[in-house]
Amino acid sequence: MGKNISPSANPLKKIGVSEGGDITPVLTVDGPGDEFVVGRGRDLVYFKWDGESPTPTNVTVLAKVDQDRPSNQFNDGKADHQGRIWAGTFSIRV
Repeated sequence: MGKNISPSANPLKKIGVSEGGDITPVLTVDGPGDEFVVGRGRDLVYFKWDGESPTPTNVTVLAKVDQDRPSNQFNDGKADHQGRIWAGTFSIRV
């Protein structure tokens, strides 16, 4: 199971992974709790973060979606019990 993060027990920390768009969803990778997969704009990105450093490590783009639709971005997603990621996009243009 991933690391349990409690806002009341731990001060809020943030890191810089948003180059390229808004961040959503944020998924933890099963294991020690220092690995994450996030939607960043139209990219699905993996990285490691120790919970303290201002920058993540091992940042890797896993997939790019909707490259023909520049106004789209990830808006939600989750992992199923087999570890597959299900995510959707939407247009930020009204």
